[in-house]
Amino acid sequence: MASQSIESHRAGAAVLTGDTACRKKSVGLLEELGLPKSLLPMEAMHPGGKKKVEHTFKKIQQTVSYAAKVTAFAEKGKLKKITGVKTKEMMLWLSVVEVYVRRLGRRRYIRLQVPSLREERPSLLRKRAKPD
Repeated sequence: MASQSIESHRAGAAVLTGDTACRKKSVGLLEELGLPKSLLPMEAMHPGGKKKVEHTFKKIQQTVSYAAKVTAFAEKGKLKKITGVKTKEMMLWLSVVEVYVRRLGRRRYIRLQVPSLREERPSLLRKRAKPD
């Protein structure tokens, strides 16, 4: 069902080409949505989705695998109906279906939701300067 919804939205999507333009747009979109810039490992991504990428977030000790093609619906502070992303828990690879940022007081957490399992990790968000 998610793939049908993705296909229906793809017709009106903006398509970018070129490594620099894609990386810049991806970082800008994550910032605009209030998601951590480091959520997608830009240095490991390849234009055109040529191969799968496995990345370990050292700060939270979490290994995530990105397929050659990753899709999601984005809204402020959340990515949902994600395809192509898996996280390693114990010795199992589980599909991530939703990612969102949650605030508890002054701390921020990234929540990775997989079917029948929810787990919170400290945020990868960088501290921002306080506005005057």
